[in-house]
Formats: sequence, structure tokens, C-alpha cells
Amino acid sequence: MASLPPPGAPGEPAYSAPGQAKGAVPKNVKVSAVDEGQGALPFLIATITWQSSTGYINDLSSCKGREYVTFPNGPNDYNAACPSGQNCYYPPSPPWPSWSASGSGFPNPTSPTPGNLGGGGLTDNDVMTQLGFVQPYSTSSFSGTQYLQYSCNSGTTWTNFYGPATIKYSMFKNSQGKWAVTVSRSDVSQTSTYVIPGQ
Repeated sequence: MASLPPPGAPGEPAYSAPGQAKGAVPKNVKVSAVDEGQGALPFLIATITWQSSTGYINDLSSCKGREYVTFPNGPNDYNAACPSGQNCYYPPSPPWPSWSASGSGFPNPTSPTPGNLGGGGLTDNDVMTQLGFVQPYSTSSFSGTQYLQYSCNSGTTWTNFYGPATIKYSMFKNSQGKWAVTVSRSDVSQTSTYVIPGQ
């Protein structure tokens, strides 16, 4: 027996009747997040879902979706080539990790390989894996601006369908007087915090 297409976003049918509607676009974006780091590192996983304007998620299956995140790129911001050759944003050091440390840069822009928009959602890992923070520690923060985009013409053009959302990384002293790093998003209340060891 032939299998049905995968289920759509919650509350939405997975497939349309014969003769699928044209001109479908994503709508009703919802975002939730969990603290994946659990104190071991600043790591927030966001789950982002959407529905189709036609009521059938499979009507979006011929389109691609992606996230597109930009970091600061002004005259006082440090951007340079990552080891991969792509442009990266490097937050100021100190207190953030040294620019020469592996994994200290953030691809600017960050745009992972697009996925099928008919899947109805994606997960976004907002994480800092390089934990070699440099003393003297100080109150500091930087942010990325995230949009979700779709393309139905093989990537010739991309259209925003969600955003802007702000992904923020902050260093601060917590209520116990310890330096900590938090990652947060402007569209959810959940955060993930890492207390710098050795204090």
C-alpha cells in the first residue's frame, strides 16, 4: 500500500485533494525552545513550525525553506575569513574567545542548506561551542538577526516569511557574583546559561 505524505504542522492536513492549490505560501509560524545545554554550554534549540496558506502542507513541497542570520558588520566590528573561507563575525576578545581559537567565529551570514518547505518546520541550534573566554571578563553582548525565507524558483529569489528574530549572546555577572554566558531569543522566553568555571 502506498504511504501518505508526511504529516503537516499541528492542526493542518498532510496532503491536499486531487489538483493541489497553487500559490501556497507559509504562514502561522510558531516558535518554541528548550535549554539543550543544561549548564554544560550555552545551547538553545528552537523548534520552528509553519502551516500552508492553502490548508495543506504538501502544497509547499515544491518550495525550499531556509534560515538566514546576519551578525554585526560595521566599521567597528571584526569580520574575517573563517577556516572554511566564508566570512565570519568575531565578537570582541576579551571577553569572548580569541579570534584565533577554533570555532570562535560566526558565519556571517549564516544560511544552512535549504530544506523542503513541505516538511512544516525546522530546528535551529543557537549555541556557542568555543568556551575559551578571555579575561578580564566584562559585561558584553552581541546579536544575530534571523529571518526565515522561502523560494519556489530553485533559489533564484528568496522571500522572508518570518522575522526578524534576535539571537543574543550575553556575558554578565549572575546573582552569585559569577560570570556567566547566556543565549536567548527575542521570540521565546526560554534561555540557556553557562557559568564560566574556575571562579
